[in-house]
Amino acid sequence: MLKISKIVKDKSAMMLSLPNSGTDWLMQCIRRDDSVIYFREYFNPVTNGSVNHILDKGFGCETEHTYRNIAADIDELTLQRILNDTWMQSEFNFTKENYSMFRVNFFAPRFNCFALYRPTRLSIPSLGSPDSVNRWYHAIYHSIMFNMNSLPESIRVLATWVQENAVADAQKYISSHVMASYQLLQAAKENNVPIMKFEDLMTADAPQIEQMFAETNTVLEPAAIARAIVNTRRRRHSEFHRLDLDFYNKLVEQLPDWMKEYL
Repeated sequence: MLKISKIVKDKSAMMLSLPNSGTDWLMQCIRRDDSVIYFREYFNPVTNGSVNHILDKGFGCETEHTYRNIAADIDELTLQRILNDTWMQSEFNFTKENYSMFRVNFFAPRFNCFALYRPTRLSIPSLGSPDSVNRWYHAIYHSIMFNMNSLPESIRVLATWVQENAVADAQKYISSHVMASYQLLQAAKENNVPIMKFEDLMTADAPQIEQMFAETNTVLEPAAIARAIVNTRRRRHSEFHRLDLDFYNKLVEQLPDWMKEYL
């Protein structure tokens, strides 16, 4: 039976990812056990209305009121106060966050985290709710551009190239996903946060997936998750070829070599 690690409250579990990356499906697999007390995107002001007046001081999402916070450089004291006044007062022990790619440095020491990454070609465009997905990545794009001066240098360099070259909306959505992915994966590596590839979950056998989850240090019995994944996974059809592949290839050329292994 799957059980979340019996660690004190300040070491709950967190999946860090991006919108439209398969996180809801994966959490359905993880939630097969009643010991998982899960809140879907706890730190998203839209999904957590009861404390959004606190969350919106340091966290963002797709709304006009909060999107600038996504990539904003919020000081650690403010984030800690938000954590103390919200999550630490709750009963939950697991969340997944899709807008916290610029909060990995804060969350990594306080949660047992792992990152889930699905490449741009499998995430953009959306096959389900394109308007919603476009709105999510529109918010991320404009947050990055609004906070250009405070971005980590490597992200700022990439964002500057995007600002000079992305014209069409589709190019901006692609750029948004790539920039957010770069930030998420780079911060995960810097903080020793395990990175799980969505494509591996689609192709690996149960023992391999079990090992992947064992290495995240977020569950005690990863075999249950592995069985659920194998039994419910579905290959994702891609419509990425309909987008501007020439622009995407030029964008990828701006990335470091280590990043290209995830694309």
